[in-house]
Amino acid sequence: MRRLSILPVFVLLAGCGGGNPSSKWALAREVGGELLRDGIVWTAIGTCAGLVLGVAAHFFLQLIGGLRWDWPPARFFRWLSLAITALVFASFVGAAGFTEGLLRSTDWALQESSVAAEYSPALGSVGADFVGALYFVVPRLTASSAPGTDEIQAQMEQFRNDDWQIGTDDLRSALDQVNEKAIDTLMPDVRGTAQEMFPSLREGLGADVLDIFLNGLGDLVLRLAVSEEILAAGESRDWIQAAAALNEDPEQISHQELSTYLVGSMTDLLIRLVIRPTARAQQIAFLLPLPFFLLIPVIFFRGAHFLHQTWQQPSS
Repeated sequence: MRRLSILPVFVLLAGCGGGNPSSKWALAREVGGELLRDGIVWTAIGTCAGLVLGVAAHFFLQLIGGLRWDWPPARFFRWLSLAITALVFASFVGAAGFTEGLLRSTDWALQESSVAAEYSPALGSVGADFVGALYFVVPRLTASSAPGTDEIQAQMEQFRNDDWQIGTDDLRSALDQVNEKAIDTLMPDVRGTAQEMFPSLREGLGADVLDIFLNGLGDLVLRLAVSEEILAAGESRDWIQAAAALNEDPEQISHQELSTYLVGSMTDLLIRLVIRPTARAQQIAFLLPLPFFLLIPVIFFRGAHFLHQTWQQPSS
């Protein structure tokens, strides 16, 4: 199954190699500036919070006797423990803050940047084509009596021109049969059709944005189709009903409704179901070891205190 990167901002920056040099540098400044700004701000917030937590944790351990060592030179080791604890907390919480900055930059780049504004109409149409192609092609992959290629192409053209609409129940039935084979079969055709219809998606940044969108959408459709957790949560088909709600007939979905809905709401779903959980998992990985780290100075000081007391006992 495909995975949507948590840092598509980097792909957007890498895609600046094609097209108008002035526009690519403007884009690099826009996206890179936001990435740098959020990264610095949230890293600073995390580092400061980590320093405060580290110092507080050290003095809490000292208050409850976890750092007791009745030996005058032990004060040096307590100061050393304070410095190390503060440094470790600042580093790990700062890294979690940096991840938060990247998450917010990614969110902004996908929804509010000039890239999103420029390519949203084209990507919405591509997304509608992708969902429509799944509806038409999946039965052909699973049944011998499915429509032929010419009929499918004719239906797709009618659907694209809003001369024909898909029933919501029929679309649900088709997506229930989606698997990775269907995604891989359709992806090249959808990409080729999109680049033929929208020349700006053929190379450079446009091609990179198209790949991000299609890979993410394909990944999301698979998750919605096969994930038992999402099915149990009742979220797997909400987007179909939401898209149909834009139509006068809520039982039908047109190409235009899908296109309009996919640009905004599906991007939000990608962030909520894929990008944000990935970021939160990374942050948990940074923060989870910190409570266990506090056991190290406690074991060190209590062990040293025990050994010191043992050595100080008079021999019989």
